[in-house]
Amino acid sequence: MSAYLLLLTASLGLGAERFGGQAFYLGDPHVHSGASGDGGSTDLGVCEGTCGAMAEIAETARANGLDWMALTDHVNGSRTANARDFSLAFTTMLGAHDPEGGFVVLPGAELRIGTPDGDQGHKNLYFAASNSELAEMTIDDLRFDGAGADIESCDALWTWALELEHRWGDLMLLAHHPTRVGRMGTDWSCHRGELAAHFSPAVEVYSRHGDGMACPTDHDALPEGCQEGSEAIAALDPEGHALRLSFVGGTDAHDTLPGNVCALDTEIPEHAYGGGLTVVVLDDDQLFDRDALFHAIQQGSTYATTGPMLPVVVDYIVGDRRLGGMGETLVVPHDQPLRVELRLPAQREHTLSVVVLVTPAGEEPMRAAGDGVYHAEIAAGALPTWVYPRVELDGSLWYDEPCRDGGADSLEQLWISPSYLTVGELDTGDPGDTGDTGPDDTSGDSTAPDSDPPGDSDQPGDSDPPGDSGGGSETSSCRSSCTQGGPAPAMFLALALLGLAMTARRERKGR
Repeated sequence: MSAYLLLLTASLGLGAERFGGQAFYLGDPHVHSGASGDGGSTDLGVCEGTCGAMAEIAETARANGLDWMALTDHVNGSRTANARDFSLAFTTMLGAHDPEGGFVVLPGAELRIGTPDGDQGHKNLYFAASNSELAEMTIDDLRFDGAGADIESCDALWTWALELEHRWGDLMLLAHHPTRVGRMGTDWSCHRGELAAHFSPAVEVYSRHGDGMACPTDHDALPEGCQEGSEAIAALDPEGHALRLSFVGGTDAHDTLPGNVCALDTEIPEHAYGGGLTVVVLDDDQLFDRDALFHAIQQGSTYATTGPMLPVVVDYIVGDRRLGGMGETLVVPHDQPLRVELRLPAQREHTLSVVVLVTPAGEEPMRAAGDGVYHAEIAAGALPTWVYPRVELDGSLWYDEPCRDGGADSLEQLWISPSYLTVGELDTGDPGDTGDTGPDDTSGDSTAPDSDPPGDSDQPGDSDPPGDSGGGSETSSCRSSCTQGGPAPAMFLALALLGLAMTARRERKGR
């Protein structure tokens, strides 16, 4: 097996890294095995080039520096797994789940989705429930049209997801390689409404297909061109779809080699790059298990990376008060500037090329303050709808050996999940409380987005019901809460099903 492993694991990092009161867990949320019709595994008798073994997939992931992974074999469409191979792969992954030993498995699968309006792209399913709760799951449970990929409408897709959640517990359905031309690209108009916001809180912005953040792009462009209007930045555009999404990255490896970002995929020749990974950020003293991993992704405590495991802490500050960090929804007073501070380990700062702050208006460099600290300021009265830092590194300085990831240069990148901003008055809290409680603070109305589904009004969060106008300059109450022309009929059924689901969900969450 050692011949198949990434040889740069010392640079990637083995086990969680800790910095600034937080713990950083590296993972690959998009991996295929020979169970997929276009995948390869040595022990399943299918491999066109260099593949790993299904029986050793968790060992391979750990050796490649990963703390967690998701196996997302195809369950519909022309490349679907068959029932037997899916069961073998799914059971193998449940058995590899070892949170006590520091390795977490997020059960998953990949769906191709089409409606009468056109192809809606590929999306990955992820589940939060325990092994015992998922043990009886079969491939048919994850299909809405048998092995086919057609469903009657976008509303029907999200209603199906709600029914699936009612049976199997919390789930996400995330788009990936959004700018692929043709049936693999993402139609963001299908992501309108409360249910879509609940089930699809993130997008995979980088994989072996290339950079899906922008179209066109100068960084790792898709060889066949890109589908304009499907890029991640278009999904966030406050003048367009105005979705609230966080960022993840995955390899989309089809060779049973999770985390192998410095090699190309021999099973899918059109995969031009080594792929990406996701860093999940938890409080330093928080238990790392499947539930924590799932909800960190759901709540935006993530960033996508082309490979480097570089700990990054982001703080948004007004005066001497920290409002929150990456992926959070923040309330900012209109008459005070917002300071953005990014911190990383000083001993790794030499690998950086530039740190920029991204808003809907574009990018501006953040100022280096020394000791791994970077600053930027947003003027009072100029509050954007969202903001996030992007970090560029020199891979030749990061890796101990050349990273042969297919890129034209040694550029490596991190995309920090956006924080969403709204104008309002700060909660003054208790007398004498300045709110400056450091990076572990998650108190206050402006932080800790809720993960409950739409309609659960006792725990408001990013999926607030219609009428919540969102952040910044947004004026439409339908930004992510309703479909054009009002709720579609399928939505009434969906909202009715919510009442049936809530009791079971709260019991699982310990509420």
